[in-house]
Parts: sequence; structure tokens; C-alpha cells
Amino acid sequence: STSIPCRSLIQWKGEKKKQPFAKWHPNVSIKGNAKLWWKYLHVYAIETQVKRKIISWRWSTIRKHRERCREYTQLRVKEITGKKLTLLELQKVSESFDE
Repeated sequence: STSIPCRSLIQWKGEKKKQPFAKWHPNVSIKGNAKLWWKYLHVYAIETQVKRKIISWRWSTIRKHRERCREYTQLRVKEITGKKLTLLELQKVSESFDE
């Protein structure tokens, strides 16, 4: 039946979403282990929300982003004006989107 592959795909997507949090996840039941679960929630919030925001607002991160934007703009202007881009320049453009 078609429900089995769809179901496994849904389960796979669910597992994929849980994957980043698995390293902090306590392997005990919630009942009787509230302290461990609160610690898990606290660490999760700090690691995924607070630290990420702190890193994204550092001057070094902002400077790198602006440099990538300038490089991309220069390469795009070069491409629009009809000049050929080298392989190295094309790699720079694709790398700028990966970060």
C-alpha cells in the first residue's frame, strides 16, 4: 500500500527535525526526572537561540557578510556586462550562498 512509504517519509522528516537536539536530550522518562528535563530545555534555549543571535550580531560576522555581498555584487556586475567569469569566481559565488 502507498501509506507505508509516506508514513516512513513523515517519520524520517520528524527524525531529521529532532536530530540537532538529540545531543542534549535526556534518555529518561519525564515522570520523576523533571530536573533533567528542565536542564535540557535550558541548554537547548541557550545553545539554539541565544548563542546563535550573539554570533550573528558580532562585528566580525557582519563584516564577513558585507565582504561577501560586495564580492557577489562585483561578480554579478561583471557577468551582466558580458565579461566571462573564471571558474574560481564562479566557485566564490556559489560558496557565498552556502555560508
